[in-house]
Amino acid sequence: GAAAVIHSASKYLNGHGDVMLGVAAGSQQLMSRLNETASIFGQNANPFECWLTQRGLRTLPLRMQQLCRTTCGLAQYLSSHPAVQRVYHPSLPRHPSHRLASRLYPQGTGGIIAIELQTNGRDGMELVNRFMRAVPQLPFSPTLADARTTLSYPALTSHRFLSAEARAEAGISDALLRISVGLEPLELLQQEFDSGLNSLLT
Repeated sequence: GAAAVIHSASKYLNGHGDVMLGVAAGSQQLMSRLNETASIFGQNANPFECWLTQRGLRTLPLRMQQLCRTTCGLAQYLSSHPAVQRVYHPSLPRHPSHRLASRLYPQGTGGIIAIELQTNGRDGMELVNRFMRAVPQLPFSPTLADARTTLSYPALTSHRFLSAEARAEAGISDALLRISVGLEPLELLQQEFDSGLNSLLT
Protein backbone atom coordinates (compact mmCIF):
# COMPACT_ATOMS: atom_id res chain seq x y z
CA GLY A 1 0.00 0.00 0.00
CA ALA A 2 2.99 2.34 -0.01
CA ALA A 3 2.90 5.15 -2.58
CA ALA A 4 6.67 5.21 -2.81
CA VAL A 5 9.67 3.30 -1.52
CA ILE A 6 12.97 5.07 -0.87
CA HIS A 7 16.30 3.30 -0.35
CA SER A 8 19.68 4.67 0.64
CA ALA A 9 21.79 2.95 -1.99
CA SER A 10 24.86 4.24 -0.14
CA LYS A 11 24.27 1.55 2.45
CA TYR A 12 23.90 -2.19 1.80
CA LEU A 13 22.91 -1.99 -1.86
CA ASN A 14 26.36 -0.62 -2.67
CA GLY A 15 28.00 -2.15 0.41
CA HIS A 16 31.49 -0.68 0.12
CA GLY A 17 31.16 2.76 1.70
CA ASP A 18 32.10 4.67 -1.46
CA VAL A 19 28.79 5.90 -2.91
CA MET A 20 26.32 8.73 -2.18
CA LEU A 21 23.15 7.60 -3.92
CA GLY A 22 19.44 7.13 -3.33
CA VAL A 23 16.79 5.06 -5.08
CA ALA A 24 13.08 5.82 -5.28
CA ALA A 25 10.39 3.50 -6.65
CA GLY A 26 6.71 4.07 -7.19
CA SER A 27 3.97 4.48 -9.76
CA GLN A 28 4.85 5.69 -13.24
CA GLN A 29 2.99 8.94 -12.60
CA LEU A 30 4.82 9.63 -9.34
CA MET A 31 8.22 8.73 -10.79
CA SER A 32 7.62 11.02 -13.80
CA ARG A 33 7.00 13.92 -11.42
CA LEU A 34 10.07 12.99 -9.39
CA ASN A 35 12.25 12.81 -12.52
CA GLU A 36 11.04 16.22 -13.63
CA THR A 37 11.75 17.77 -10.22
CA ALA A 38 15.18 16.12 -9.98
CA SER A 39 16.11 17.40 -13.45
CA ILE A 40 15.06 20.96 -12.61
CA PHE A 41 17.12 21.02 -9.42
CA GLY A 42 20.10 19.13 -10.88
CA GLN A 43 19.78 16.10 -8.61
CA ASN A 44 20.52 13.46 -11.20
CA ALA A 45 22.55 10.47 -10.07
CA ASN A 46 26.24 10.30 -10.88
CA PRO A 47 26.75 7.59 -13.57
CA PHE A 48 29.90 6.24 -11.91
CA GLU A 49 28.16 5.85 -8.55
CA CYS A 50 25.26 4.11 -10.32
CA TRP A 51 27.77 1.69 -11.84
CA LEU A 52 29.43 1.07 -8.47
CA THR A 53 26.05 0.33 -6.90
CA GLN A 54 25.03 -1.96 -9.74
CA ARG A 55 28.29 -3.84 -9.24
CA GLY A 56 27.67 -4.02 -5.49
CA LEU A 57 24.25 -5.55 -6.07
CA ARG A 58 25.92 -8.65 -7.52
CA THR A 59 27.29 -9.59 -4.09
CA LEU A 60 24.37 -8.34 -1.97
CA PRO A 61 22.92 -11.78 -1.08
CA LEU A 62 26.33 -13.19 -0.08
CA ARG A 63 27.27 -10.08 1.88
CA MET A 64 23.99 -10.04 3.80
CA GLN A 65 24.22 -13.73 4.60
CA GLN A 66 27.76 -13.33 5.97
CA LEU A 67 27.21 -10.16 7.98
CA CYS A 68 23.91 -11.39 9.48
CA ARG A 69 25.64 -14.53 10.71
CA THR A 70 28.60 -12.55 12.06
CA THR A 71 26.35 -9.94 13.70
CA CYS A 72 24.35 -12.60 15.51
CA GLY A 73 27.54 -14.16 16.91
CA LEU A 74 29.01 -10.79 17.88
CA ALA A 75 25.80 -9.73 19.64
CA GLN A 76 25.86 -12.92 21.70
CA TYR A 77 29.51 -12.39 22.57
CA LEU A 78 29.00 -8.75 23.57
CA SER A 79 26.04 -9.73 25.78
CA SER A 80 28.36 -11.73 27.99
CA HIS A 81 31.13 -9.12 28.38
CA PRO A 82 31.30 -7.43 31.81
CA ALA A 83 32.10 -4.02 30.27
CA VAL A 84 28.77 -4.04 28.38
CA GLN A 85 25.59 -3.16 30.22
CA ARG A 86 23.11 -3.78 27.38
CA VAL A 87 23.13 -5.04 23.78
CA TYR A 88 20.42 -4.09 21.29
CA HIS A 89 19.96 -6.53 18.41
CA PRO A 90 16.77 -8.41 17.45
CA SER A 91 18.59 -11.75 17.21
CA LEU A 92 18.85 -11.79 21.01
CA PRO A 93 15.92 -13.54 22.76
CA ARG A 94 15.50 -10.73 25.30
CA HIS A 95 15.08 -8.07 22.59
CA PRO A 96 11.42 -6.89 22.59
CA SER A 97 11.12 -7.49 18.83
CA HIS A 98 12.91 -10.86 18.79
CA ARG A 99 9.89 -13.02 17.95
CA LEU A 100 8.59 -10.66 15.29
CA ALA A 101 12.04 -10.22 13.71
CA SER A 102 12.64 -13.97 13.68
CA ARG A 103 9.36 -14.48 11.84
CA LEU A 104 9.83 -11.66 9.34
CA TYR A 105 13.56 -12.17 8.76
CA PRO A 106 14.32 -15.88 9.20
CA GLN A 107 17.65 -15.56 7.34
CA GLY A 108 19.03 -12.85 9.63
CA THR A 109 18.16 -9.58 11.33
CA GLY A 110 20.72 -7.18 9.93
CA GLY A 111 24.18 -5.93 10.68
CA ILE A 112 23.65 -3.07 13.15
CA ILE A 113 24.23 -3.55 16.88
CA ALA A 114 23.95 -0.93 19.59
CA ILE A 115 25.71 -1.45 22.89
CA GLU A 116 25.54 0.50 26.10
CA LEU A 117 28.79 0.43 28.01
CA GLN A 118 28.79 -0.39 31.72
CA THR A 119 29.43 2.97 33.39
CA ASN A 120 29.30 2.16 37.12
CA GLY A 121 28.97 5.88 37.76
CA ARG A 122 31.65 6.90 35.26
CA ASP A 123 31.20 9.38 32.42
CA GLY A 124 29.70 7.57 29.42
CA MET A 125 31.27 9.83 26.80
CA GLU A 126 34.72 9.36 28.27
CA LEU A 127 34.25 5.59 28.29
CA VAL A 128 33.30 5.67 24.61
CA ASN A 129 36.39 7.77 23.88
CA ARG A 130 38.59 5.32 25.77
CA PHE A 131 37.11 2.39 23.89
CA MET A 132 37.57 4.01 20.49
CA ARG A 133 41.18 4.90 21.25
CA ALA A 134 41.79 1.25 22.20
CA VAL A 135 40.47 -0.06 18.84
CA PRO A 136 42.03 2.14 16.13
CA GLN A 137 41.50 -0.62 13.57
CA LEU A 138 37.71 -0.21 13.98
CA PRO A 139 37.18 3.18 12.30
CA PHE A 140 34.69 5.79 13.40
CA SER A 141 32.12 6.55 10.70
CA PRO A 142 28.89 8.57 10.93
CA THR A 143 27.29 6.26 8.34
CA LEU A 144 26.96 2.48 8.17
CA ALA A 145 26.93 -0.66 5.97
CA ASP A 146 30.54 -0.57 4.79
CA ALA A 147 32.33 -3.82 3.89
CA ARG A 148 34.42 -3.27 7.04
CA THR A 149 33.13 -2.91 10.57
CA THR A 150 32.69 0.70 11.68
CA LEU A 151 31.64 2.47 14.87
CA SER A 152 29.49 5.53 15.39
CA TYR A 153 28.41 7.53 18.38
CA PRO A 154 24.73 8.58 18.13
CA ALA A 155 24.94 11.24 20.87
CA LEU A 156 27.33 13.28 18.69
CA THR A 157 26.20 12.21 15.21
CA SER A 158 22.65 11.13 14.32
CA HIS A 159 21.10 12.54 17.54
CA ARG A 160 23.42 15.49 18.19
CA PHE A 161 20.72 18.11 17.65
CA LEU A 162 18.48 16.69 20.37
CA SER A 163 18.61 17.92 23.93
CA ALA A 164 20.01 15.62 26.60
CA GLU A 165 16.46 15.05 27.83
CA ALA A 166 15.18 14.14 24.35
CA ARG A 167 18.10 11.76 23.80
CA ALA A 168 17.41 10.08 27.13
CA GLU A 169 13.74 9.71 26.21
CA ALA A 170 14.82 8.07 22.91
CA GLY A 171 17.16 5.70 24.79
CA ILE A 172 20.33 7.38 23.48
CA SER A 173 22.65 7.59 26.47
CA ASP A 174 26.17 9.01 26.51
CA ALA A 175 27.44 5.43 26.84
CA LEU A 176 25.65 4.14 23.73
CA LEU A 177 27.80 3.03 20.80
CA ARG A 178 26.56 1.85 17.41
CA ILE A 179 28.35 -0.93 15.51
CA SER A 180 27.93 -1.53 11.79
CA VAL A 181 29.25 -5.06 11.31
CA GLY A 182 31.25 -5.71 8.15
CA LEU A 183 32.63 -8.79 6.44
CA GLU A 184 35.51 -9.61 8.78
CA PRO A 185 35.61 -13.05 10.44
CA LEU A 186 33.73 -13.22 13.74
CA GLU A 187 36.84 -14.40 15.57
CA LEU A 188 38.77 -11.30 14.48
CA LEU A 189 36.00 -8.96 15.59
CA GLN A 190 35.73 -10.70 18.95
CA GLN A 191 39.47 -10.15 19.48
CA GLU A 192 39.18 -6.46 18.58
CA PHE A 193 36.20 -5.83 20.83
CA ASP A 194 37.70 -7.88 23.62
CA SER A 195 40.81 -5.71 23.54
CA GLY A 196 38.82 -2.47 23.60
CA LEU A 197 36.29 -3.54 26.21
CA ASN A 198 38.88 -5.04 28.52
CA SER A 199 40.61 -1.66 28.60
CA LEU A 200 37.49 -0.28 30.31
CA LEU A 201 37.64 -2.77 33.16
CA THR A 202 40.81 -1.31 34.69
